[in-house]
Amino acid sequence: MNMQDIHFLIDNDRLIIQGELTFTTTPLLFKEGQIWMRQSIADVLTVDFQAVTQVDSAALALLLEWQRTARQSNKQIIFLNIPMPLKKLAETSHTEDLLTGDLPS
Repeated sequence: MNMQDIHFLIDNDRLIIQGELTFTTTPLLFKEGQIWMRQSIADVLTVDFQAVTQVDSAALALLLEWQRTARQSNKQIIFLNIPMPLKKLAETSHTEDLLTGDLPS
């Protein structure tokens, strides 16, 4: 895994992702995201994708798993600035209703 392809910053109830969100980088983010969600005292968590430069289907799987983890932790997760390619993947796979944030209704 090339760690230069992905960076993330945890700021209390907000996770900011920068770089490529792909099969190569999602395993690290999956693990770190779950730890962050379980340790956070906030009821509502935000993941910001504004600085994401590339996505593939692993990114969609990651978001769905984070949704599941948030529900198990009795938290709400909101996704902001979802990249258009990721929105299209969600629409194509009919999972857009499972994601919260700025997906079109």
